[in-house]
Amino acid sequence: MSADKTKWCNGCQRWLSAREILESPRIIPIGMAFMESGDDEAFYYFLHDVPECGTTFLIAVDSFAPFLTEEVPPDNLHETECCENHCSSVDSLAICSLQCQYAPYRRLLFEMMAAKQRATAPGRDDIQGFLTRVGARTGQPES
Repeated sequence: MSADKTKWCNGCQRWLSAREILESPRIIPIGMAFMESGDDEAFYYFLHDVPECGTTFLIAVDSFAPFLTEEVPPDNLHETECCENHCSSVDSLAICSLQCQYAPYRRLLFEMMAAKQRATAPGRDDIQGFLTRVGARTGQPES
């Protein structure tokens, strides 16, 4: 999938880019979890908080791999004996301390949440600082 077409929004009837999802304070990250289907794939959950939409949607976390600022460990520890089960529930907002391939995605989620929260505070615009950090890894110019 191209970088400018990451997710089709059913509410708005338009494509959202990964950069727009990261940048827009109106696209609110809710959490991260595996689907109950048993597939070994984790998803980010978002709320598109605009009056004409209000859709909740999910995106496979690996769609955001270009925005990671750290290496991804090779092992998937989900549902292993050492797993802390943070990715088992979208409501879990704990950082994973393991060397699991999904731990960097949880950290990216929390960076997104913090940057968007700061950006919506009066007089703050930390989304640009966040995008500068993740953009440096992707080599993409800021929009």
